[in-house]
Amino acid sequence: MKGKFLNRINELSMLRDNCDYEGAKPIHATVCRQAKALVVRLSENILKSLVDFPDVDGTLLFDVRSDNSHSTIFVCDNFFSYILKKKSGNNEVFSGCSWNKDFDVNAMISKIEDSLS
Repeated sequence: MKGKFLNRINELSMLRDNCDYEGAKPIHATVCRQAKALVVRLSENILKSLVDFPDVDGTLLFDVRSDNSHSTIFVCDNFFSYILKKKSGNNEVFSGCSWNKDFDVNAMISKIEDSLS
């Protein structure tokens, strides 16, 4: 399943400037590298609920949904942010997290994994 997402990121990296005819920017190579590094770390449980798509500002969005929660990860070149919306109403927003801090990445993965159960 990881190969499917890695291939999808490769496809998205080929999108040209203004590919949507409304000014979308191409996905930067650094964003693609960060996204691939994240995909490799995600569990199969997260991957089976994951949808990835480009954002107009040249970043990638990863969307993970379950009956209990909805998470969106904003994959940027030097940082990532994520929103975790829980059915219970206890929503969490984390912004400006560092790709260089394993703690930030592991905390995000753990929170999303926990929200799926």
